[in-house]
Amino acid sequence: LLSSHAILAAMANPIANSPSHVPRALPCRASVVAHPLSAEAPNLPLAKTTVAARGVSGAFSIGEYHGSRLAWRAALVFGVMRWQRRRARGSRSAFVVRCAQSQANQQRVLVVGGGLAGLNLALRLAEMPWPVSERRQAPSITLVDPKERFVFSPLLVDYALSGEVELDEFAPQFQALLGHSRDEIGRLPKLPSTRPGKLHHLRGRIGTVDWQRRRAHYSSAETGELQDLHFDALVYAPGQLGTGKPPTIQGLAEAVAASRAQTFLSLADAEALHTRLAVGNVQSIAVVGAGYIGVELATALAEKRKYHVALFGNALLQGSEVPNRRRSEDRLQALGVTRYKGRVRAINEAGLLWTSASEDVLSATPQQHESNLVLVTGAAAASLTDPEMDPRINLQLSSPDDYLRGAPGIFCIGDVSAAAAGTPATGQAAMQQAEVAAWNVFAQLSGLPRIAWRRYSPSVLGEYISLGRNSAAAVVDASQLTKLVPPALPPTAAALLDPLLSASASTGRESRKVDLGGRSAALLRRLSYLYKMPTLGHRAWVAKRWAERAAASDAALPA
Repeated sequence: LLSSHAILAAMANPIANSPSHVPRALPCRASVVAHPLSAEAPNLPLAKTTVAARGVSGAFSIGEYHGSRLAWRAALVFGVMRWQRRRARGSRSAFVVRCAQSQANQQRVLVVGGGLAGLNLALRLAEMPWPVSERRQAPSITLVDPKERFVFSPLLVDYALSGEVELDEFAPQFQALLGHSRDEIGRLPKLPSTRPGKLHHLRGRIGTVDWQRRRAHYSSAETGELQDLHFDALVYAPGQLGTGKPPTIQGLAEAVAASRAQTFLSLADAEALHTRLAVGNVQSIAVVGAGYIGVELATALAEKRKYHVALFGNALLQGSEVPNRRRSEDRLQALGVTRYKGRVRAINEAGLLWTSASEDVLSATPQQHESNLVLVTGAAAASLTDPEMDPRINLQLSSPDDYLRGAPGIFCIGDVSAAAAGTPATGQAAMQQAEVAAWNVFAQLSGLPRIAWRRYSPSVLGEYISLGRNSAAAVVDASQLTKLVPPALPPTAAALLDPLLSASASTGRESRKVDLGGRSAALLRRLSYLYKMPTLGHRAWVAKRWAERAAASDAALPA
């Protein structure tokens, strides 16, 4: 049950007042706490003894006994037997045991969601130097996402309206990215007795997750086949789908079916909007949602000078930097975009119904706004998403802790973690969380102590908003730019450049933010998004394509 030295240690010290007095051979802490009848005689045979066995879930008392040492020795064995019965029933303490048992062969990491957070975490786990031996292989890392392509959503507006971004540049296939990753890992120096993780992609969905038994129910998007995926650690990164129940707009589903409205959330939405505008039967467009995507859509549409554009939302760019809000307001006004501060209540055949933010919601009479097309962005756009794509309906998690854990062995990153913490869901936060969670998964499965784990602390590197084809608004903190280097460059180059950049950044007295606008901000936005692209090989390929396109555009200009 316990190793012999652990039992001997417990028997030799019946007055131990801490679980640390008993060495742990199994992931169960057994402590024997004696309450003597008198302080002068702590070892009296009639001492009142309490035996407790502890699992991951905490301590539970086995019982109190009065008698000789034989009695509490029997109680210790009984406590361990009870702990084993709890483990067989799938208790939380079984988690560490299963991880310890799976270390003899191959551990399994399941990543749910292939967005910016999930994909970057999976790629980082594959690069880790996992310890191997004759009885232990490098872990298997499974990325589950129903899509064939990874979609870098900040460039959806550029793809749908400006035509400056091509499909494979911002939405490469997962298999192509994994091929780039394998090539880059093959060029990394190998450490003795270590191997990189084995990463592969499954096109499908995760329905229910039984985190106590370490099992997830998977359905294939190609064949519909159902199977159970077992795991030692699970990373939950479903993107905006996992942020909770989205708000609904009355009549949205009927309007989408009648082509009077559409959502703007996915690659299919961007392609549908491009096709719809190419037909040429749209004169007025109402954009619902004054967040990042809503503002970028409104400015890109108004810049074409073909449509009358109206933007609906209670607050413009809520939570963003003040200079960016100011530049966005000026740009919207210059392009003739009509701003309505209020909430959209319903979508009808003539357009939409809305109420002003200054009026009482219950007593106000909705106003009619006529438009040919209603574009719904933000959380309301997720209300039409297939609920089976969101495993949160069957995965009850608490708010993630500082280590980004929602439950033992379960890590939550991306939009779902930001929603729980009440912080803005941005691509920068997703990438930073992916770095922290990847290390913590590696530390957990490698058996590193908790002191070696990393705590997540968000830091803003910059904020960028597109305001047209060659215009943007940006707020950059120069002192934070050194944090871009280690993930963006190969490890060897990052190790050489990081001390130099850190020294140059530390020369400044204070952290000062600089706001930019126009072409310089648009160029900085493109460079920032290029950095956020997954894998170094894909970044290099996209940079080459963008440079060739810019050179061709300059050559076509008249002398």
